Amino acid sequence: MDGWWYLAPTFRPDGHDVIFQVPRESSSGITWALWSVPATGGTPTLLAKNAAQATTSDKPTYAFVRPMSHFFAGSRLVIAERDGFRTLVKATSGIFEPKMSPGAGRIAYQDDGSIYVVDVSTRQTSKVAKGRMAAWVDDDTLIIAPDDP
Repeated sequence: MDGWWYLAPTFRPDGHDVIFQVPRESSSGITWALWSVPATGGTPTLLAKNAAQATTSDKPTYAFVRPMSHFFAGSRLVIAERDGFRTLVKATSGIFEPKMSPGAGRIAYQDDGSIYVVDVSTRQTSKVAKGRMAAWVDDDTLIIAPDDP
């Protein structure tokens, strides 16, 4: 495989498991899958195919992006629910670096040079700032890296 690979490990809220993404070469290019493995080691478990950039919260849930064929920025932001997966939002140019709020009620993500926040229950999306790489301080406060000057 050519290029760099960003495996983006993230701990589940209880600290017992790590979620990570793995790229694989295929006849159609690179495919991505999300896996979970106990933090102490063990056998990995497949969580989702065609999935990358997982984000978790203080709740036992996670969300991820459906990678685009030319890069693993996402075409859609998806949340894992007990009965399957639900698309929350479709990308304008490519969803990158989603971050779930601590209480799991909202997800911040980068798309088209701006940071957006989507409400998980209503799927209402708001543009909150120009910039990149958001991080939640608490359920109501984000830190955002500004655009390059």
